[in-house]
Order: sequence, then C-alpha cells, then structure tokens
Amino acid sequence: MELVTEVFSIEECSTDRGYVKRLKLVNWRSFSECVMDLSPGLNTLVGPNDAGKSTILEAINLAIGDVYHSSYVPPTTDFHLASCDSFEISLDISVPNTLPGWFYEKYFIQSDQHIRGNVVGVMRIVGHRDSKGLEVAFKDRMGNWQEQSTYFLKKDVDFMYARSVRDISRHTATSFRSPLSEIRQILSKKLTTDCKQRVLVRLREADHELMQDGAFVELQAIIKDIVKDQTSLKEVKFSLTHPTPSELLRHLSIVGLDTFESALETKGVGTQNSVILALFQTLAAMCEEINIFALEEPEIGFHPHGQRLLMRRFQRLAAGGSQVFVTTHSPNLVDSDSLPNLWRVAKEELASKCYKMPTRPDLLETLDKHLAGDTTEMVFASKVLVVEGPSEVGYYPAISRKLEKDFDRHNISVVAAEGLSKVAKLVKIAKELNIPCHYVVDKSKDVKTQLFQNLLRERLITQEEFNNLPERPSNEWIQANESFLLRLRCMPTEDKAFEDMVLNNSDLFPRVLSAVNKVRKDWGEQPLAEDILTQRDPNAQREFLMSELKHHKGRRMGYELAQIYSESSEISPFARRVVETLISA
Repeated sequence: MELVTEVFSIEECSTDRGYVKRLKLVNWRSFSECVMDLSPGLNTLVGPNDAGKSTILEAINLAIGDVYHSSYVPPTTDFHLASCDSFEISLDISVPNTLPGWFYEKYFIQSDQHIRGNVVGVMRIVGHRDSKGLEVAFKDRMGNWQEQSTYFLKKDVDFMYARSVRDISRHTATSFRSPLSEIRQILSKKLTTDCKQRVLVRLREADHELMQDGAFVELQAIIKDIVKDQTSLKEVKFSLTHPTPSELLRHLSIVGLDTFESALETKGVGTQNSVILALFQTLAAMCEEINIFALEEPEIGFHPHGQRLLMRRFQRLAAGGSQVFVTTHSPNLVDSDSLPNLWRVAKEELASKCYKMPTRPDLLETLDKHLAGDTTEMVFASKVLVVEGPSEVGYYPAISRKLEKDFDRHNISVVAAEGLSKVAKLVKIAKELNIPCHYVVDKSKDVKTQLFQNLLRERLITQEEFNNLPERPSNEWIQANESFLLRLRCMPTEDKAFEDMVLNNSDLFPRVLSAVNKVRKDWGEQPLAEDILTQRDPNAQREFLMSELKHHKGRRMGYELAQIYSESSEISPFARRVVETLISA
C-alpha cells in the first residue's frame, strides 16, 4: 500500500469533506461483482427499472448509512444467488488529512491522487447467510483486515438517503433519524443558552396563566374532594410538564402555506417531493458531518423546467463539497456537466453491470454538441440507431409504429450524428456504455474514408474488416455481404441517400409536395403552388423535390414522409429491414 506522499494527478481538486472514492460489490443482490471509481461531486446513475441502480445506493447505505451492523440480519434477497453464502461491500473512503484521532492515523494512510490533502482508507462489510450481524473491518497499514466499528468514521463521513418511494412523514419525523430531525439537532446546538432560557421562562409563565383559568380551578376542586375522601393524600394538583432546554424543539414540524396553512401530507406529490429535496439541500448547507447524499428519481412530480432547475441545484450542492448520487430516468437530469461522471446500469444474463461514460474530451464534446432530446436520450436506451440527419430521426420511429414494432415499446432511440464523420464517435460512446448500436449511412458518400476509417481508429472494426470494404458499396455488394455488414452493425442505404429512398415512387410526388408545404408553413414560409409539379417532366419533378427535401431537413419532415409512405403501403423495403433488424438484434 502506498503511504501518504505529495504526489498528485493532473486532475487536482479540493474538498474539506469525506467522500466514497471507490465501491466494490461481490455477490450483493443483483451484482455478481462490480467496481466503480466515483466522483467526489455529482454521480449520475441511469438505466432501466430493476437494473440495479438502487442496489448500489443500498450498498453504500448499509456500509455508512443509518444501519446497526451488529443487529442487521441479511435477508435472502441480499445474496446474489442461492448458492452464495456471503456478500461483500468494500468502500475506499477519502477524508481530509487534518482529521484528528488514532482511528485515522491507523487506517487512513493512502494518499488520494485526485484530492490534494486527502487520505484514503478501505472498509469492508461482509454478511453471511443465516447469521445475525455484519462483519465490519478496516485495512491497516500492513494490508490486514482489522475488525472495527464505523462509529469514529461516522463522525466525519455520514450518508443521507432518499428512496424513490418517498413519504413526507418519514422525512419530517423528529422521533427518529430524518432530514428534519437532523436540522432540529443542529438548530438546538446553534440556539444560544440565553435564548433557550428566555423561552422557557415565557412557557412557564404561560403555563401558570393557563392553570389559573376557571376551567382548571373547577377541575382542581372536583378531584381534590374525590381524592381526599378515598386516599390519605391531602391534595393533588394538575401540572404541565416543562421542556428542558434540549427538548425545546422536540415537536418541531414543517407545514405548507398557500391560501391557508395545512399539513404537507395533504399536498400533491410534486409539492411533497420538492419539500423533501429542499430539506436535503438545507441540511447540506447547515451540516458538515452529513456530506454524502443519495436521491432516487428526484424528477418525480417535476415538470421539465423544474427538473433542469433541480439538476443545477444538485450541481451547486456538489460544488459546495458534498458528494451526491442521483438515479434518474429523465434526460433533463443529464447535461454536459454530469456526463463525465455518468454510469449506465444494466442487467445482463441475470446479473447487473455498470458502465461509465467515456471521458475522452473529443467524445464528450461530440455528445455535448448534440446534447438535446434524442441524443441525451441514448444513454437511457436499450438499443440505439445512429443516422446522419434529423429527417431520419422523425422517419424511422414513425415507420416502426406503422409496422406495429414501436421503437418506444422496445426502448430504442434514434440519434442524428449530423454528418457521416461523426457517426463513429456516437457508436464509440454507445459501445463504452454497452448499448447495442446500429448505424444507417448513405452509400453515395465515400463511406470507407469518412466512416469506416474512423471506426477503425476507434477500434470498432478490425484492419481485416476494413480492408474488405469497397470505397463505395454497390447494391449488389451490399446484398452479397449483408451478414458481414450486420456483424459491423452497419446498414448502408440501397439508394444513394435518404431523399432518394423516399422519392423512389413518382406516383407519390404530389403527396411529398404536400408534406413539404406542411413543413414550409411550420417554418413560416410561403407554401408552394399545388400545380408546380405539373409544369415539369418527371425527372425535373424529382430534382425539384430533392432540392426541397434537402433544404427543409428536420425531424418533422421525416415524420411527414413516414406518414405518406406508410399510408400508401409503399414503405421502403430498406426501411422495413432497418426496423426489423433493430427489433430482433
């Protein structure tokens, strides 16, 4: 093990709080084995339902959250398989090198190469089947595991967790640990002794005034006579219990006020969720001890604008020194700042796997430039189809619905690369996240130089595969090498370009003109005269429409064209094959 040194990486940053630097899971729930190198700031987890995102947060919570290790009895669901007798959760925890005490001197001896002035310790939680309690150990200077409580660690590294099924009463309770109970304790410490004493004097004065009321005097007289006849007591009195200074805020609660004051339980889901998240952010601002926050699906109940605002607040929370974990199904919670620390979680062959967003600057820049709608959506997809332009983005999903093979039902995203040369980078990102990805390209272009040379550079195809490709594939070559191209996940159009494919039937030219006019109206342009085609011969009509389609490229145009061809039962065989290939892949 490397001892504390003054060696730091290029990516230096600073923090005055602890954080989870690395997480390793072995036979924990849906994970057979997983290792994650985490950011000290914001960590975003995406993936389908039941993929294992919450399982990651539950592992951290079991290790450093509000769990009593000595009394925890692992249920059978904690073990990956029925044949597993134990699970293991290991955390590399980084803390400032200024924390006092023998605990840190003994176990935190490795320098953090990314955070100047921080040291790292390794802890391990092991659970055994049919046994009570968890084994908790820390790695010492010699690399040996020593049993040790996390009591000393939790004074400086603590974890607060909001699950996706949120109960406002759970997070505003003060009888057990919750954000509001933590805020109450902080307030109690911050209030001055003089303030508490003044309030207690007023409470006693109010109690005395209450006891002098006629109702109390009458009640006192009645019970006095009864007790005097039946017991040896001379007198009994009613008394109000006065809180001690530490109990002043025992009944602290939070209510909502719009037209009138009311309990938050009566408010809508979005309002309740907003208040819960506000409590977490308030706690982070007030308390340095609780420095790691995890929130499942915080977008619940928020409209798109609110979701984007929420993400910026999480980023500010992370910038303030807190480590934040967010699981989400919303593209609005993924932006350029969160991309470098985004993880995709997926279940493959009954086991969950984690894939980190590649951090190469050129790949992030490519995704950042396209960061809107469908391109952001690709990190949530089960499969991706990369196309060259926005018209295809509207075209293929509409065709899939007409063929009753809806892409949305199969969690398939269509992403525009905005140019042949950028296809390879989007394919590379999909591969790093382990998302099956196909791509459609126009065979009229220099496919070998503009596309496959980039794929070769990204090591997405081999040199031998590259050598077997012609400069510009003919229809005959495409048909003869269909299995080879499918292995490369490449689907060159049999026509020269997308526009050629949709203009292969002159009988539909008038309807194509109608689609063009719809888009022109949407763009605020003057519609073309309906007889403009009759003034030209068929070849001239085709060239004219080709020009219009290229000039008005866009998702809406692709959608309108899909409606025309599907309604006329003239869906292109190639488009049909693209849809069927994606569904069956």
